[in-house]
This record gives sequence, C-alpha cells and structure tokens, in this order.
Amino acid sequence: TLTNKMLSKKEFQPMSFMTGSSIDIDLLNKQSFDVLHIHNWYNFLSIRDLTLLYKNFPTVMTLHDQRIMTGGCHYSIDCNNYLISCVRCPAMKIGKHIVPSIKEQMDSFLGESNKLVFISPSLWLANLFNGARQEIAVNPIRVIPNVMDSSLYQSSYSRKQGKDEFNLVFAATNIAAKTKGLHLLLEALEKISSFKHSINLHIVGAGECHIP
Repeated sequence: TLTNKMLSKKEFQPMSFMTGSSIDIDLLNKQSFDVLHIHNWYNFLSIRDLTLLYKNFPTVMTLHDQRIMTGGCHYSIDCNNYLISCVRCPAMKIGKHIVPSIKEQMDSFLGESNKLVFISPSLWLANLFNGARQEIAVNPIRVIPNVMDSSLYQSSYSRKQGKDEFNLVFAATNIAAKTKGLHLLLEALEKISSFKHSINLHIVGAGECHIP
C-alpha cells in the first residue's frame, strides 16, 4: 500500500505492516467450508482476521515469503533482527517503533495457532520458518513444491560454431529489486563466461539494471 511504501526504504520493499480488518465472521459462518486455504494474506487480512479464521474453520496457510516471521519485511535480506524482536528495523525511514509491536503480535498469533497448518513451497523457506520459531510451539511446516507442467515448455538448446548455446529467461515484476536476485544471476553468468558456452539472457519486467 502507499502508506507502507512511504514509511519504508525502497531497497527493503515490499513491506506490509499496515492492514485493516475486513473479515465478516458472521457472513462466513453462513457458508459451508471443508477447509480455508490462505495465500498472500498481507494487505488483505489483519492478524485479528487470521485468528478469527483459524479458530472458526479448518485452515491451511501457504507461505510465499518471510512476512509471517517478521514485523513487516517480506524478505529479511541480510538482517536477522526478526529472530529476536525487530528492534531498530533498518528498513524503516520513520515509525521504527511500529515494527517491534507488529512482530510481537505476529509471534503471539503463531504461538496460539496450534490448529493452523503451514505449507512452504521450498525447503529454504521452511528452514527459515523453523529457525524463527524455535521458541514458539507451532505445528510442523509441510513442504509442497510448486508444480509446473513441463510439457508446455521445451529446451532451446542448440550448437553453433562449436559452442553450446543456451537461452535463459529472467522474469520479475521489478527486475531491480534485490530480492529477485538478478544481480546474483549476472554474477554467476560472469563466472562461467569463459566456458565454451554461448548464453543469451532475456530479461522481462519493469525497472532498470546494470549489466557489466
């Protein structure tokens, strides 16, 4: 949201810590649910909303980033403050006192959510979640990888002038965002540039990047 962007530094965005409550529990109780599956809840559901949902319905939450472990960051990057209390948050321009308070609320929510089942699409994210929750009794997180229909894609590998040629595609909403990792991909390609490979990199997305 605009407020989140105004309060936080660009290099740490996206951040989500200002969310209004929007759940009408009476309306939901009139529906028939076998299970509720929550994905990207930030900016749509408050901590109060999440609590109401898992206390009233069988609920599963799939994580897509670190947001539920922190006081606002979707990705902690090189900061480990979220392992303690998010005090002196380096991501905030103003309102640093907001983040520890939200972090405390989030930890309290996780400590009470023994009926909530968590899912991660990667071992990396699951390990971060387990590391951040060492002192909180939370249900074990399950790892269910995202799937892709490989029949929809085909390799563009070819061989020209005695070299193996590969076409790579990098796509992101904002290619300049550090969390998307384009800088890491460019560093990796730089290291293998001396190999007998010809690599064509196609970059898709908004933003600017420096290619050496």
